[in-house]
Amino acid sequence: MAQKYFFGKGKVFLAQKDPVTGFALALTWLGNVASLPLTLETESLTHNESYSGQNLEDVRIDTAKRASFSARVENFDIDSLAFGLYGNKVTVAGTSVVDEDLPDDLVVGDEVVTRHPKVTSVVVKDSAGTPATLTLDTHYSIEDATTGRIKILNLAAYTQPFTVSYTYGARKDVGMFINAAPIRWLRYEGINLATNTKVLVELYKVKIDPMSELPLISDGNSVGGYDMKGSALLEDLIASTDALGRFGRISDLA
Repeated sequence: MAQKYFFGKGKVFLAQKDPVTGFALALTWLGNVASLPLTLETESLTHNESYSGQNLEDVRIDTAKRASFSARVENFDIDSLAFGLYGNKVTVAGTSVVDEDLPDDLVVGDEVVTRHPKVTSVVVKDSAGTPATLTLDTHYSIEDATTGRIKILNLAAYTQPFTVSYTYGARKDVGMFINAAPIRWLRYEGINLATNTKVLVELYKVKIDPMSELPLISDGNSVGGYDMKGSALLEDLIASTDALGRFGRISDLA
Protein backbone atom coordinates (compact mmCIF):
# COMPACT_ATOMS: atom_id res chain seq x y z
CA MET A 1 0.00 0.00 0.00
CA ALA A 2 1.37 3.41 -0.96
CA GLN A 3 1.77 5.91 1.87
CA LYS A 4 -0.79 8.72 1.74
CA TYR A 5 -0.13 11.74 3.95
CA PHE A 6 -2.75 14.27 4.97
CA PHE A 7 -2.38 18.03 5.41
CA GLY A 8 -5.85 19.49 5.50
CA LYS A 9 -7.41 22.86 4.88
CA GLY A 10 -10.96 23.68 3.90
CA LYS A 11 -14.38 25.06 4.71
CA VAL A 12 -16.68 24.11 7.58
CA PHE A 13 -20.45 24.44 7.28
CA LEU A 14 -23.39 23.92 9.63
CA ALA A 15 -26.88 23.26 8.35
CA GLN A 16 -30.32 22.90 9.80
CA LYS A 17 -31.73 19.42 9.34
CA ASP A 18 -34.79 18.22 7.50
CA PRO A 19 -37.12 16.93 10.23
CA VAL A 20 -38.32 14.05 8.03
CA THR A 21 -35.14 12.80 6.39
CA GLY A 22 -32.52 14.21 8.75
CA PHE A 23 -30.55 15.47 5.74
CA ALA A 24 -28.89 18.90 5.55
CA LEU A 25 -30.88 21.95 4.52
CA ALA A 26 -29.30 25.34 3.66
CA LEU A 27 -25.64 25.60 4.69
CA THR A 28 -24.05 28.32 6.85
CA TRP A 29 -20.30 28.76 6.31
CA LEU A 30 -18.47 29.40 9.58
CA GLY A 31 -15.76 31.47 7.92
CA ASN A 32 -12.09 30.81 8.61
CA VAL A 33 -11.61 27.77 10.83
CA ALA A 34 -8.02 27.33 12.01
CA SER A 35 -8.41 23.76 13.28
CA LEU A 36 -11.03 21.02 13.32
CA PRO A 37 -10.14 17.94 15.37
CA LEU A 38 -12.61 15.05 15.45
CA THR A 39 -12.38 12.88 18.58
CA LEU A 40 -13.67 9.32 18.93
CA GLU A 41 -13.90 7.71 22.37
CA THR A 42 -15.21 4.58 24.02
CA GLU A 43 -16.32 4.01 27.58
CA SER A 44 -15.40 0.59 28.92
CA LEU A 45 -16.00 -1.76 31.79
CA THR A 46 -12.92 -3.78 32.72
CA HIS A 47 -12.51 -6.86 34.87
CA ASN A 48 -9.43 -8.30 36.60
CA GLU A 49 -9.06 -12.01 37.24
CA SER A 50 -8.40 -13.21 40.78
CA TYR A 51 -6.98 -16.69 40.25
CA SER A 52 -3.36 -16.07 39.20
CA GLY A 53 -2.35 -13.89 42.09
CA GLN A 54 -1.34 -11.10 39.68
CA ASN A 55 -4.76 -9.42 39.35
CA LEU A 56 -4.50 -9.30 35.55
CA GLU A 57 -7.06 -7.60 33.37
CA ASP A 58 -8.83 -10.38 31.48
CA VAL A 59 -11.83 -8.71 29.87
CA ARG A 60 -12.84 -5.31 28.60
CA ILE A 61 -16.39 -4.55 27.56
CA ASP A 62 -17.20 -1.40 25.61
CA THR A 63 -20.28 0.17 27.20
CA ALA A 64 -20.49 3.43 25.21
CA LYS A 65 -19.12 5.10 22.10
CA ARG A 66 -18.98 8.82 21.46
CA ALA A 67 -17.67 11.30 18.93
CA SER A 68 -17.05 15.04 19.34
CA PHE A 69 -15.57 17.92 17.42
CA SER A 70 -13.90 21.23 18.22
CA ALA A 71 -13.61 24.00 15.63
CA ARG A 72 -11.37 27.00 16.20
CA VAL A 73 -13.43 29.69 14.50
CA GLU A 74 -11.78 32.99 13.54
CA ASN A 75 -14.82 34.75 12.15
CA PHE A 76 -16.62 37.43 14.16
CA ASP A 77 -19.89 37.05 12.30
CA ILE A 78 -23.36 37.26 13.85
CA ASP A 79 -24.58 34.10 12.11
CA SER A 80 -21.64 32.06 13.38
CA LEU A 81 -21.72 33.57 16.88
CA ALA A 82 -25.40 32.69 17.24
CA PHE A 83 -24.58 28.97 17.38
CA GLY A 84 -22.28 29.21 20.39
CA LEU A 85 -24.34 31.90 22.14
CA TYR A 86 -27.60 29.95 21.73
CA GLY A 87 -28.96 33.23 20.40
CA ASN A 88 -31.32 34.65 17.83
CA LYS A 89 -30.09 36.92 15.08
CA VAL A 90 -32.24 40.04 14.80
CA THR A 91 -32.00 42.48 11.91
CA VAL A 92 -32.75 46.00 13.15
CA ALA A 93 -33.93 48.52 10.57
CA GLY A 94 -32.72 52.09 10.95
CA THR A 95 -35.22 54.75 11.97
CA SER A 96 -35.53 57.89 14.12
CA VAL A 97 -35.92 58.33 17.88
CA VAL A 98 -37.50 61.41 19.42
CA ASP A 99 -36.89 62.63 22.99
CA GLU A 100 -35.17 59.59 24.42
CA ASP A 101 -34.48 60.24 28.12
CA LEU A 102 -30.90 60.56 29.32
CA PRO A 103 -29.92 59.88 32.94
CA ASP A 104 -30.71 62.62 35.45
CA ASP A 105 -28.19 64.55 37.57
CA LEU A 106 -25.39 64.47 35.01
CA VAL A 107 -22.22 66.41 35.72
CA VAL A 108 -19.55 67.81 33.41
CA GLY A 109 -17.39 65.00 32.09
CA ASP A 110 -20.09 62.32 32.30
CA GLU A 111 -20.52 60.11 29.27
CA VAL A 112 -23.86 58.57 28.32
CA VAL A 113 -25.05 56.31 25.53
CA THR A 114 -28.04 56.22 23.26
CA ARG A 115 -30.12 53.06 23.24
CA HIS A 116 -29.21 52.47 19.60
CA PRO A 117 -25.75 52.76 17.97
CA LYS A 118 -24.82 54.18 14.53
CA VAL A 119 -26.36 57.56 15.29
CA THR A 120 -26.63 60.68 13.14
CA SER A 121 -28.57 63.98 13.38
CA VAL A 122 -28.21 64.10 17.16
CA VAL A 123 -30.12 66.81 19.03
CA VAL A 124 -29.98 67.18 22.82
CA LYS A 125 -32.59 69.24 24.67
CA ASP A 126 -33.32 70.06 28.29
CA SER A 127 -36.62 69.58 30.15
CA ALA A 128 -37.63 73.17 30.81
CA GLY A 129 -41.24 74.19 30.15
CA THR A 130 -40.10 75.24 26.71
CA PRO A 131 -37.19 72.86 26.06
CA ALA A 132 -33.93 74.52 25.08
CA THR A 133 -31.50 72.93 22.64
CA LEU A 134 -27.91 72.30 23.78
CA THR A 135 -25.12 73.25 21.41
CA LEU A 136 -22.94 70.52 19.93
CA ASP A 137 -19.25 70.77 20.91
CA THR A 138 -20.10 73.49 23.45
CA HIS A 139 -22.44 71.73 25.86
CA TYR A 140 -21.94 68.16 24.67
CA SER A 141 -19.80 66.25 22.21
CA ILE A 142 -20.41 63.10 20.24
CA GLU A 143 -17.48 60.97 21.32
CA ASP A 144 -18.36 58.02 19.10
CA ALA A 145 -21.29 58.17 16.71
CA THR A 146 -20.89 54.52 15.72
CA THR A 147 -21.43 53.27 19.27
CA GLY A 148 -23.71 56.17 20.31
CA ARG A 149 -21.58 57.69 23.09
CA ILE A 150 -22.07 61.33 24.16
CA LYS A 151 -20.03 63.43 26.62
CA ILE A 152 -21.33 66.33 28.70
CA LEU A 153 -19.07 69.38 28.34
CA ASN A 154 -21.01 72.23 29.95
CA LEU A 155 -24.30 72.19 31.87
CA ALA A 156 -24.80 75.98 31.74
CA ALA A 157 -28.22 76.78 33.19
CA TYR A 158 -30.05 73.98 31.45
CA THR A 159 -32.72 71.93 33.25
CA GLN A 160 -32.16 68.21 33.64
CA PRO A 161 -32.98 65.54 32.68
CA PHE A 162 -31.91 65.94 29.08
CA THR A 163 -33.47 64.20 26.11
CA VAL A 164 -31.79 63.12 22.90
CA SER A 165 -33.28 62.74 19.43
CA TYR A 166 -31.39 61.04 16.63
CA THR A 167 -31.51 58.76 13.62
CA TYR A 168 -29.81 55.38 13.78
CA GLY A 169 -28.65 53.02 11.05
CA ALA A 170 -29.49 49.40 10.33
CA ARG A 171 -27.59 46.67 12.12
CA LYS A 172 -27.63 43.00 13.14
CA ASP A 173 -27.87 41.93 16.79
CA VAL A 174 -27.63 38.54 18.46
CA GLY A 175 -28.78 37.68 21.99
CA MET A 176 -27.51 35.05 24.41
CA PHE A 177 -29.12 31.93 25.89
CA ILE A 178 -32.41 32.40 24.06
CA ASN A 179 -32.63 29.06 22.23
CA ALA A 180 -32.05 25.46 23.15
CA ALA A 181 -28.75 23.87 22.14
CA PRO A 182 -28.56 23.90 18.31
CA ILE A 183 -28.77 20.55 16.54
CA ARG A 184 -27.06 20.77 13.15
CA TRP A 185 -25.51 18.81 10.29
CA LEU A 186 -21.74 19.50 10.15
CA ARG A 187 -19.96 19.41 6.80
CA TYR A 188 -16.23 19.81 6.12
CA GLU A 189 -15.21 20.33 2.50
CA GLY A 190 -11.48 19.88 2.71
CA ILE A 191 -8.46 19.66 0.47
CA ASN A 192 -5.50 17.45 1.25
CA LEU A 193 -2.53 19.60 0.32
CA ALA A 194 -0.23 16.58 0.51
CA THR A 195 -1.94 15.04 -2.52
CA ASN A 196 -3.92 18.04 -3.85
CA THR A 197 -7.14 16.02 -3.63
CA LYS A 198 -10.44 16.78 -1.94
CA VAL A 199 -12.02 15.14 1.08
CA LEU A 200 -15.53 15.40 2.47
CA VAL A 201 -16.43 14.81 6.13
CA GLU A 202 -20.00 14.94 7.39
CA LEU A 203 -21.42 14.48 10.87
CA TYR A 204 -25.12 13.88 10.50
CA LYS A 205 -26.31 15.24 13.85
CA VAL A 206 -24.21 17.42 16.15
CA LYS A 207 -25.31 19.13 19.32
CA ILE A 208 -23.34 22.33 19.83
CA ASP A 209 -22.05 23.26 23.29
CA PRO A 210 -22.34 26.84 24.58
CA MET A 211 -19.38 29.06 23.83
CA SER A 212 -16.87 28.68 26.68
CA GLU A 213 -14.95 31.85 25.82
CA LEU A 214 -15.21 34.76 23.41
CA PRO A 215 -11.96 36.77 23.45
CA LEU A 216 -13.15 40.33 22.86
CA ILE A 217 -9.65 41.81 23.21
CA SER A 218 -6.84 40.08 21.33
CA ASP A 219 -3.13 40.23 22.02
CA GLY A 220 -0.67 41.51 19.46
CA ASN A 221 0.31 38.10 18.12
CA SER A 222 -2.91 36.63 16.74
CA VAL A 223 -6.41 37.38 15.54
CA GLY A 224 -9.30 36.62 17.87
CA GLY A 225 -10.99 33.25 17.71
CA TYR A 226 -13.20 30.99 19.76
CA ASP A 227 -13.76 27.27 20.11
CA MET A 228 -17.04 25.83 18.87
CA LYS A 229 -17.44 22.38 20.39
CA GLY A 230 -20.10 19.74 20.19
CA SER A 231 -21.02 16.09 20.24
CA ALA A 232 -21.94 13.87 17.30
CA LEU A 233 -25.19 12.09 18.05
CA LEU A 234 -26.87 9.04 16.59
CA GLU A 235 -29.17 10.00 13.71
CA ASP A 236 -32.10 7.65 14.13
CA LEU A 237 -33.69 8.81 10.86
CA ILE A 238 -30.99 6.83 9.06
CA ALA A 239 -31.59 3.09 8.83
CA SER A 240 -29.62 0.98 11.28
CA THR A 241 -28.60 -1.21 8.34
CA ASP A 242 -26.86 1.66 6.51
CA ALA A 243 -23.39 0.54 5.49
CA LEU A 244 -21.81 3.74 6.85
CA GLY A 245 -23.69 3.78 10.14
CA ARG A 246 -25.71 6.64 11.61
CA PHE A 247 -23.08 9.09 12.88
CA GLY A 248 -21.18 10.36 9.87
CA ARG A 249 -18.94 9.60 6.95
CA ILE A 250 -15.54 10.47 5.50
CA SER A 251 -15.27 10.50 1.71
CA ASP A 252 -11.95 10.45 -0.13
CA LEU A 253 -12.74 12.28 -3.39
CA ALA A 254 -9.43 11.62 -5.11
